[in-house]
Amino acid sequence: MIEFERSEGAVRGEGRMKAGIARVTSYQMATLCGAWLFLASPADACPVCDRETGRQVRAGLFDQDFGFNLLATLLPFGVFLGIAGAIHFEVPRRKAPAPTVPPGGPARPPEAPGEGTWPAH
Repeated sequence: MIEFERSEGAVRGEGRMKAGIARVTSYQMATLCGAWLFLASPADACPVCDRETGRQVRAGLFDQDFGFNLLATLLPFGVFLGIAGAIHFEVPRRKAPAPTVPPGGPARPPEAPGEGTWPAH
């Protein structure tokens, strides 16, 4: 059984064996996992990859158009990421210029005949 030790004594190397249980520090566990991943052989889960069909598929994927096909496949992700970034960071919008008022005040339209007066009774 492996037991993780995060106490200060484990860092100094004290208390490594307790009742027959080896204590492994997180650094040692990371080293063990890294060595295991480095030395592990890749899984052979694809029954078609080593056959002629798999070779034809790879030849079709990695031909002279690979760069263009890769760009065409990844382009929408960049566009959507740009839109999401613009929404998230609130890209400032152009504001309409403020209306200018002439020094004499706003101009009044001329009144039509009969407007603005009360009918005489």
